[in-house]
Amino acid sequence: MSTDGSSERENEALVEQAKAILDLNWTGEYTQPGPRLYPHQWSWDSALIAIAYAHYDRERAEKELRHLFEAQWTNGLLPQIVFNPRFRDYFPGPSFWNADESPHAPKHKETSGVVLPPVHATAVLAIYKAAGDEAKEFLGYAFRKLKAWHEYLYRDRDPLGEGLVYIRHPWESGMDNSPIWDQIMQRMHLRAGQIPQYKRADTNTVSAQDRPTSAPYCATKGGVRMLMRTLAVELAPHAITANNIAPGAIETPMDAPLEEHPDQMKELLSEIPLGRMGKPEGVANLALFLASDDSSYVTGSTLFVDGGMIRHAGTL
Repeated sequence: MSTDGSSERENEALVEQAKAILDLNWTGEYTQPGPRLYPHQWSWDSALIAIAYAHYDRERAEKELRHLFEAQWTNGLLPQIVFNPRFRDYFPGPSFWNADESPHAPKHKETSGVVLPPVHATAVLAIYKAAGDEAKEFLGYAFRKLKAWHEYLYRDRDPLGEGLVYIRHPWESGMDNSPIWDQIMQRMHLRAGQIPQYKRADTNTVSAQDRPTSAPYCATKGGVRMLMRTLAVELAPHAITANNIAPGAIETPMDAPLEEHPDQMKELLSEIPLGRMGKPEGVANLALFLASDDSSYVTGSTLFVDGGMIRHAGTL
């Protein structure tokens, strides 16, 4: 009994600490993810925060989402960031995104031009579960916003009708600057004039000790390969194999825009010894092989499906 009581007190203390942080970051209109580094309103941060508020402060939960929904574009897009004009030092800010060049962008709010995962319906559902009909007016308002948001995703972000949302930027996945994007980004070939001038602002607001350096970044990438090798050794006595598949440039909808840029396509193909892009079937067939008994003696390997592109050190 004493152990259970101690755990309950610890949980209560954690809840109170979490509430205190939310109170500290509350601006009166929305909650800042981090007052120094992230002072603006982030789309899915606010949705998840609203779920927390729904448990003890419905009014604030509604206000959090209303502030975000009021920045929705006329085509239904719900922006990743709603900028607070009081914080002009943040990068990349409104002048970098140039979202106001779109006829769909709101006139009364500054926003980015990309999106984040659509978890907002879940946040509205949490408010309904907590308040029921007491939140009826807000629920009607939120439904109209959510309908436009999801229609945008179906209409503009699923061009092939696959039921999968197409993302235009790694940040839209919610996985930000993860190493999983490295091989994809390395297939983008931009000329110097295509890269806008910029200066990182986080180097001025966050200590270098709190920012990742190249060492842990590369260690993370290498860690995935080493994990696979370790699993291969540890699972071998059980006749279980472990391998990695490392695709290169593959003909997928993601790379389709390259067809409209012959110079970029030519530069990409020049880095591939076989002189062509791979096909999804090639990756799938390798996966089928590794999952079959025919590969029972293959383990601990990283298998590249890249037409020889691995010869370039940048793809390692």
